[in-house]
Amino acid sequence: MAITAGIDAATDVTGYGLVGHLRNMLVASRCSATIDLAKVPLLNGARTLLSSHALVPASAERNYFSLESDVIWDTSPFDMRMLLCDPQTSGGLLLSANPAETTAFLNSCNAAQQTAAVIGHVTEGPPTKIAVEWGEPTGE
Repeated sequence: MAITAGIDAATDVTGYGLVGHLRNMLVASRCSATIDLAKVPLLNGARTLLSSHALVPASAERNYFSLESDVIWDTSPFDMRMLLCDPQTSGGLLLSANPAETTAFLNSCNAAQQTAAVIGHVTEGPPTKIAVEWGEPTGE
């Protein structure tokens, strides 16, 4: 489905968290990106669990500090930063496509009962820079 819908690049989101894998894609493409936190799908209860227990995996902290110079976090809260750096994911994929192709892909995913969301966009600029725009997420 991804190939026929015009997906240009893809990676699984695992050990480096979402921002770590996005950074790797940006290094390869020599681009920057902006993430809209309000559009990032979250597992039900993930943010609440992190906030209420204040437990963060050491690997999420390592990812956060190793990416510190590449991410402009703006006013995003600590718990969301840790969720974007958390290597414990649900096996999701990070895909890149031409904006003109995204509606068809999202419709295909919806028809197949697969969750998909546009969480940001690729931009020109210093390679590997990731700007995180804070808006209240809709998943919790």
